[in-house]
Amino acid sequence: MENEKETVISVRNLNVKFLSHGKKVHVIRDVSLDVYKGETLAIVGESGSGKSVFTKTFTGMLDANGYIDGGSVIIDGVDVSKFKKSKEWYGIRGKKIATIFQDPMTSLNPLLSIGYQISEVLRIHHGLSKKEAKEEAIKLLERVKIPNARKRYDDYPFQYSGGMRQRVVIAIALACRPEILICDEPTTALDVTVQTQILDLIKELQQEYNWTIIFITHDLGVVAKVADRIAVMYGGQIVEVGTAEDVFYRPAHPYTWALLSSLPQLGSKEEPLLYIKGNPPTFGDEIIGDAFAPRNEYAMRIDYILDPPMTKISDTHSAKTWLLDKNAPKVKKPSIIRNLRERMEIAAKELQKELGDYYE
Repeated sequence: MENEKETVISVRNLNVKFLSHGKKVHVIRDVSLDVYKGETLAIVGESGSGKSVFTKTFTGMLDANGYIDGGSVIIDGVDVSKFKKSKEWYGIRGKKIATIFQDPMTSLNPLLSIGYQISEVLRIHHGLSKKEAKEEAIKLLERVKIPNARKRYDDYPFQYSGGMRQRVVIAIALACRPEILICDEPTTALDVTVQTQILDLIKELQQEYNWTIIFITHDLGVVAKVADRIAVMYGGQIVEVGTAEDVFYRPAHPYTWALLSSLPQLGSKEEPLLYIKGNPPTFGDEIIGDAFAPRNEYAMRIDYILDPPMTKISDTHSAKTWLLDKNAPKVKKPSIIRNLRERMEIAAKELQKELGDYYE
C-alpha cells in the first residue's frame, strides 16, 4: 500500500502565481501529491497544464515573476516552499534533485567543451582536482554510451547530435549524484529510435543508482514505457492520480479518457483519429468550477459552478470529477478505450517491428 512507501517529496495544497502586466495569474491551484522513493512518477497533460511549473517548485527554479502563494513542498523534512535565498537551495538543487530538460542545448553552454562542463560539476559538488574530474567525466561519458569518450571529451555541443547531447546532459546529472531526477520532456525533440534508446538508458541508470524519477510529458506512449504511477494535470490541477495500471486501464476522469482516446498509436484505417476539441483554459482568466467542463461532453451543470473534490477510488487511485459523486449519472467511457489493453499490445508489437534493427 502507498502509505507504507517512503515519501521523498510531499506537496500539500500548493498554489503558484505569476505577476503578469500588473495582474496575478493563478497557475498551480491547490495541488497535493506525494512522490515515493525509487518510483517513476509520470506527470502528464497538454502543454500549458502546469507540469513544468509544478516541478520547478521542487528546485526553486520558478521564473523571476513567479512565486508560491500558499501550501508546502516538504523535502527531507524541510519545507522548501519557504526558501527565499538562492544559497538555501544548495543542498537540494543538483545534489538532491537534478533536472534533464527538453532541449539539451538550453542546458549546455555552446562556448564550453562537453568535458569541461561535466568536470566543472564534479569539481564544484565533489571537490575533485582538475585531473581527477577529467578522468571521472570520461567515465561518465562512457557510462552514458558516448563512443570514443576520451577523444570526444574536448568536443563542443554543436559537434554532437541531439540524442548524444541528451546523453551528455544525463552524464551531468550523474555527476551531481542526485537521489531524484526530474526528466522534463527529455525525448520530445528526438526521433522514435533515439527516443527509445534514451528511455532505455534512463531506466538502466535508475536501476543502477536507485533514482526516484519524475517524468514530465504530454506523450502517453512514452508514459506506458516508463511509469509506475501517473498524475494527470489539467488547468493547474492534478485531476487523476494512480498506478499506470489504474490510469491506463481503469481511468476515471473525462480528461484522462480524452487523452487516451487521442493516442495516435490506437488509430486505425477504419476509425478517424480522435482529438480533444477546444482549447485548454487561459490562466489569465478566473476558472470557475471544473476547468475541463467547456471541453467535456459529459459535463453537468455543477461542473460549471463548483470545483469537484478529489475522490478516492482505491488505495492507489483517485480522481477529481463530479462523475464519481454518488448522485451523478452513470456514463460509459469512450468505446476506443474500453479494450485499451488489447489495442496497446497491438501498438507495441507494431512499434517493435518498426524498431527491429535496434532490438536485434
